[in-house]
Amino acid sequence: MLVLSGRTRMLAFLIFLQAGNFVQGAGTNYVWNWANNTNWSDSDNWDATNAPNGSYPGFSSANDNVLIGGLSRSNFPATAGLNVNVTINNMTIQSNGGLNLLAGSSLTVSNVDLQGDLDITGSGVITNLGLFRKSGGTGSSVIYLSFRNQGGTIEVDSGRLWLANTNFILHRIATGTFVVAEGAVVDVS
Repeated sequence: MLVLSGRTRMLAFLIFLQAGNFVQGAGTNYVWNWANNTNWSDSDNWDATNAPNGSYPGFSSANDNVLIGGLSRSNFPATAGLNVNVTINNMTIQSNGGLNLLAGSSLTVSNVDLQGDLDITGSGVITNLGLFRKSGGTGSSVIYLSFRNQGGTIEVDSGRLWLANTNFILHRIATGTFVVAEGAVVDVS
């Protein structure tokens, strides 16, 4: 098990996601509304402006931006179920959101902001190309699936980011940079 914690130096790094803000980029901005079911590829589950009819994040542009959270039903988090292979630009998951990658699915993303203690689970694969950040919550955010860090930065501002998949291959995340605030923890087990 590898655990990184403590004070780290500041990096000169352009951060596209700011805690508490949904950053709009060049693509379409999608907000998870959970209207129909938990399927990512069901366009009725997304609110978007200027989106092609029947589209969902990553359908036609790798520049799309995603916000998940802000909703709950009977104390269940607003969890999107990724059932396709997509590439997107920015993804913000609020404290009452979540993501489940179904078998055979993959998410390639440039920037992720986890704004609370939440889980990303499933049988799919996440590939981080930029900044994967836990910016909120004092407890644990658990990433329980295959996670690849392709030269990106994994940053933990508070709490614990636990990369918990037993099939996890350490060298896949060791190719980037870790930034861990004082009192925060990255746990790889």
